[in-house]
Amino acid sequence: MEKKYKELKDLLKQLYPKCEVCNDRLMTDVGHCLYHQHGGIFDSLENCQSNCNVCNTGYGKNANSRAQKKKHWAKRCGELGRDHMVTWNNKVSKWRREGFDE
Repeated sequence: MEKKYKELKDLLKQLYPKCEVCNDRLMTDVGHCLYHQHGGIFDSLENCQSNCNVCNTGYGKNANSRAQKKKHWAKRCGELGRDHMVTWNNKVSKWRREGFDE
């Protein structure tokens, strides 16, 4: 596991010890929530969430749904600030960029 990715996983585990999707089971995986891409700005607190293995593999609550993306966006806006999240989102290629406030 790449050092930066391991640091992200450790940070998520510290901040959110329970799965951010079901809030029942302990975090085991890093889930790319807003954009399902690895590397660069996508391996970040803005984009990732703590997932349990059940939710991350799709057998639990839908970690990849549009509703979960909006929930994650709103949560991170509250924690990191909406302006910060918009600035981060604007770094995504305009061809991939989504509007999560809609």
